[in-house]
Amino acid sequence: MKRMQIVGLVVIALVTMGFPFLALAAEKAAPDDIAAPLMEMIQKHDKALNDQDLDTIMSTYAPDGTIVMMGTGPGEAWAGKEEIADAYKHFFMDYDAGTLTTECTWHKADQRGNIAWLIMMCNFTDYLKNVQRQYALNISTVFEQIDGQWYFRTFHFSNLTNMQ
Repeated sequence: MKRMQIVGLVVIALVTMGFPFLALAAEKAAPDDIAAPLMEMIQKHDKALNDQDLDTIMSTYAPDGTIVMMGTGPGEAWAGKEEIADAYKHFFMDYDAGTLTTECTWHKADQRGNIAWLIMMCNFTDYLKNVQRQYALNISTVFEQIDGQWYFRTFHFSNLTNMQ
């Protein structure tokens, strides 16, 4: 009989202690809820990239502190607003404004407090002097939420390169 009482108490204790943990798990946002506001910032960035609107692009990055953008190869690392803005000016030379289209085919996101990350696989098409270019990028970003708004803290993109 004592054994049954002990087992009963253990079960009651586990169930009672487990409820707060279940409540915490229920409060955690679903992955799509986390990704949605981050994807909105990506869309704002991509529209500005298509329009070659440097001011709007730079407004997607955190207003203070360290911000970093990194590409695929050696030397493709830019820190701070001036370096990042200069990199975008060079990107603008590779395509005509208004010709960039983006289709992201996969993404994952997560959030911890005011920090979140978003990883994506995207296909791009653009034109330079009526010559089409198509390419795919893997993109990984870290966001910081400041006064209710998400901003890029880091932005990394990589693409396949000719390995010959």
